[in-house]
Amino acid sequence: MGHILEIHCSNCGLDEALGEDGSDSLYIGNGMMDYEILAKEHPDKLIDGMADLTREPHYCSSCEIIFANELGDDPVSCQKCKSSEHVHSYNSTGTCETEPPLTEYGEPDLTKGNYYCPRCKTFSLKFLEAGLWD
Repeated sequence: MGHILEIHCSNCGLDEALGEDGSDSLYIGNGMMDYEILAKEHPDKLIDGMADLTREPHYCSSCEIIFANELGDDPVSCQKCKSSEHVHSYNSTGTCETEPPLTEYGEPDLTKGNYYCPRCKTFSLKFLEAGLWD
């Protein structure tokens, strides 16, 4: 089961992400369909039948956009400029003003804390829970 996140920057008003199917929402984590895709297209990414990759939120400092990576991307490339040179994961150190608490799975709880906004370059971006997907 994955999470659907929306974004909002309290400083510059950024509230659009390059989401799934042209939406402004980010689909992160993974769902049952992802396991089927990985099994068919990326069998090397499965460990003991489980997916080794999930969708995570990223930003491109050159394009100033936020997006979720595609399964199997290695390295992760910007969905706009197609480069991986300026792409940063929101699950990495330094993208949150203070390190957020971890979920029960050991991943950062992205709905807690203020994150780096690639547009205004401040720690004023919030991830908002908008639902679940599978």
